[in-house]
Amino acid sequence: MSNMYYTYLDYKGEYNGYKAVYTYILSGKNKNSTKLIDGQILFPEKFSNMQNYIDRFFKISSKMQLAYGAPVETERPRGRDQSKWAEDLSLGNLSLTDYYNVGRNSYYIRLYKSMNSEYPQLDILVSQR
Repeated sequence: MSNMYYTYLDYKGEYNGYKAVYTYILSGKNKNSTKLIDGQILFPEKFSNMQNYIDRFFKISSKMQLAYGAPVETERPRGRDQSKWAEDLSLGNLSLTDYYNVGRNSYYIRLYKSMNSEYPQLDILVSQR
């Protein structure tokens, strides 16, 4: 069993005009041979109106579709009136996800709220396939 070296790189910036926090996870046999294996782009802005999170999700998803084409898979609530999504999100009963496969990378844009969190989380996860 070989030991692997992991390192993390965090920085604040923008993604398509929105404030973002980038986290990259790099791994290798030693600190001189690391390669990017995973990443996350977190959108930290907080809103009092839950609909703002849903609107932001769809704006970012639209920009991703322009860059990567249609998602290979989407997750949306079934049988639930879209006018109720903001209420569902505030209660932690809604998650929205789009999946993209681009080259060797998978991108997941997701919006969800855990039961013990005051605010929803909107992020993009990137991983190598």
